[in-house]
Amino acid sequence: MGKRSLLKAVQEALPLLILTAVSTVIGYYGSLLALFLMLMVYLLRKHIEGNIELYANKTLLTVFYLVYAILMMHTLLVSFGIYDVIRLDAENIKVLVKAAGVLLSLILLRITNISVKNFSWTLSKGQILGTLILASAFICITVIFDGLRFFNDFNGDIVTFCLYVLKILVLVAFFEEFLCRGILISALKAYSLSEWKINLIQAFLFGILHYARYIERGIGLALLTTSYQIVIGYFLGKLYFKTKTLIPGIILHLLWDIV
Repeated sequence: MGKRSLLKAVQEALPLLILTAVSTVIGYYGSLLALFLMLMVYLLRKHIEGNIELYANKTLLTVFYLVYAILMMHTLLVSFGIYDVIRLDAENIKVLVKAAGVLLSLILLRITNISVKNFSWTLSKGQILGTLILASAFICITVIFDGLRFFNDFNGDIVTFCLYVLKILVLVAFFEEFLCRGILISALKAYSLSEWKINLIQAFLFGILHYARYIERGIGLALLTTSYQIVIGYFLGKLYFKTKTLIPGIILHLLWDIV
């Protein structure tokens, strides 16, 4: 490995190792799992590598800013307890905000004449197998450490659980992957930034979106806890850069939230 390659590897690995160390110290081990899955992506790279160029368009940065601003406004309102003051259910509001984000994203793409088809939604046979291997590894490790949370959430009510999975699929897995990995990465790629810089930026913005989830720990600890989400976001971004399609990330994201 040459000096330039070594420097590039250090530049990419160091922020991830620091963030993983921080999240592990405060009890969030998902970042370690994300690093392990990134290693698997590297080992499977010949089988899951996409053969197309990722879509790049500077206009998408405006689309991202507008949608992200709405999400961050909700995050700040939760953080400062505004919903509690005006006696609104923050969870119900979150569903409405996410639904509005999905709709606004599609409307803005339509206005800017950018087709959703510009983002790849297909999988080769190798990518299907690679995704199944990653998903199986994730499920096995998660069950070992966290137990069968999937069955605990099920509670025998198949209709309610199916609706729950559908909500997570559309408003979390699809929406967050499409916004942070699809739209944002394509926007930043148009500015000719290096892959690891693009991935770190999108992962950081993805992590901050989850800040309000940990606000009961206090502002400082809540910010530190987002390091866990940043590493997960980086893994999902790495997966997108390798496969060149959003489907594997959506599947892994869905599993991360329900398993």
